[in-house]
Amino acid sequence: MNRIGQAEIDALLKMPFDLEIMGRLYYQATELWHRGIFKPKGEERDRFISVLLDVTIKLSAMQYHLKNYEQHEALCIEQLKAKCGEKPYMALQAHELLFELEAFMFQMKSALDFAVKFPEALFPKRFKTKTFGDMGEDLIKGLESYKKDKNSKKEIVDSIISMIRDDQNAWLKQAVTLRTSLNHFKTIAGYNYQAKRNGDEWEIIVPRIARLNVLTYMNRVYSNCLEFIQDFMCLVIGMYLPKGVTVGVKPSYVSGDKDPIEKYIKFGWSLAESSTGLSEITSFT
Repeated sequence: MNRIGQAEIDALLKMPFDLEIMGRLYYQATELWHRGIFKPKGEERDRFISVLLDVTIKLSAMQYHLKNYEQHEALCIEQLKAKCGEKPYMALQAHELLFELEAFMFQMKSALDFAVKFPEALFPKRFKTKTFGDMGEDLIKGLESYKKDKNSKKEIVDSIISMIRDDQNAWLKQAVTLRTSLNHFKTIAGYNYQAKRNGDEWEIIVPRIARLNVLTYMNRVYSNCLEFIQDFMCLVIGMYLPKGVTVGVKPSYVSGDKDPIEKYIKFGWSLAESSTGLSEITSFT
């Protein structure tokens, strides 16, 4: 891998990324980095920054397609309202919105595929998981294998596995399945915005896939994916920290800090009473 230099870091900071993305990823990482405990050097540092940059770009692409979808949907609804006349029913094809949805879901899977490289960046000889394959099961297998290492922080590894399992049930399995099904979605002609007259009023019906309101679902998936990757990155950093040091949710995050950046910095590091994991945190930076 080519060495990551100051130029690449400067380029990352100058890119027009969303404040939340930068807060949850770059500023979150530097929060842990600049405290002097998380200190990867040389190739480990370069690999970590490279993965961080790749994931940031992919999440920004998700947001780009999400915003495009939202704007196009508003335009379609306005166009449909303008065409409403004496007819009891109107329909407007919106295949460009299907294209945005497909691109959004593709970038979601790509963001997850890049995020699984955080462990390999810091533990290059122990992790070889390349993608978020089998809805995260490939990553879980890699983590289970790593637990056999005598120096592994098994409690943190178990926390990561538990988080993946919870998110699989909450949204990941459905999102990855939908992304796959879109590859076979052929009824573009059926992706319509509809208006039905109900007395003197018009009911606007927006497209749904798998009985889901598409825009609402995209917003949910984006938020879930962004926070999942933040949590995963920070817990992987926790695996890398020296014995007796761990990571956990900062009290200021729980209490709802309103600073534009600070409110997205979820994790801090702490000295633990023992090496038994995240449940025995005594104090945060």
